[in-house]
Amino acid sequence: MNHMGMRSITLLALTAGTAMAHEPQADTAGQNIDNGAITKVHGCWQGDHGTLEGGVFYLPTDEDALQVIEAVELANRGVPDNRVDFVIVGDGYTASEQAQFHTDATSIQNNFFRYEPFITYESYFRWTQVEVISNESGVDNDPDQGINRDTALDMAYWCSGTERLLCVSVSKAYQAAASAPDIDQVIAISNSSKYGGAGYPSNNLGTAAGQNGSAVEIAIHEMGHSLGDLADEYTYGGPTTYSGNEPSARNSSTFDRQTQLDNQTKWWRWMDEFISGFDGTVSTYEGSSYSQLGVYRPSNNSMMRSLNRPFNLPSAERLIHQIYREVNPIDDGTADGSVLTASD
Repeated sequence: MNHMGMRSITLLALTAGTAMAHEPQADTAGQNIDNGAITKVHGCWQGDHGTLEGGVFYLPTDEDALQVIEAVELANRGVPDNRVDFVIVGDGYTASEQAQFHTDATSIQNNFFRYEPFITYESYFRWTQVEVISNESGVDNDPDQGINRDTALDMAYWCSGTERLLCVSVSKAYQAAASAPDIDQVIAISNSSKYGGAGYPSNNLGTAAGQNGSAVEIAIHEMGHSLGDLADEYTYGGPTTYSGNEPSARNSSTFDRQTQLDNQTKWWRWMDEFISGFDGTVSTYEGSSYSQLGVYRPSNNSMMRSLNRPFNLPSAERLIHQIYREVNPIDDGTADGSVLTASD
């Protein structure tokens, strides 16, 4: 596939002193995250029930500085600056492992456009791969808890005491990504095959294990969180019966079918719609946002519920809205007063 405007940048980076050890952090749900001290993170992984499971975690925000020594542009910029800019940064890749980083990053990039709406809107995206050189290979707590490595972005498993929650220093990931021509979304990949990932919706950031067989699917799911602000639609990780407020996400609601239709809210316009390439017929299916009862999802089993599944129509609509927030569908136009001929 020809992906528009991919370029690659090399960053030679050192951590300040030794790598930060990632001790499991106590879950701090309910703390005020507005002051920036706490970051909301979605952790999702394939469970034993045939769907994803996990939940929302609250992690301390790391503001340590990344010391950038050199940046080298390896390819030209490509298309005009009118795309959703995805920047892939790597952690735990040493200077001699940058070819592996590009293999891992390119695999995610080339396979990202396997579901709608990304298939249709592929040309609206631009990719940049940023090489970040770590002092040691691999990331913290891989394969086992207690293993610490000196890496540039401080990626680690076992965050918040959860093995598959793969966290990253948000500030360092963005300092690395800042070498790209523009940033809309950041994907941080670890030099690892261990299953893991996380979505940082308020930071437009997702993580994945570079060599895991599910890395692409995890990246797509996490971009559902960070690009679309979509909710998880699976039913594990929370109370059996949902008791919270009406979810802000477009794909989760406490309103049943008739209530949505009567009040013309949430995905009422999509009720009973079926379009090939999206997940099933839209209705209200009970179970979402980590609870089995009292909250509904738009379709039976979409990408926000299980890997290897398409998005449902309301979720795809939300993703398209977010794409158009970044991209003007007309790249160029004629100047005012121009005279056009038939050949134009």
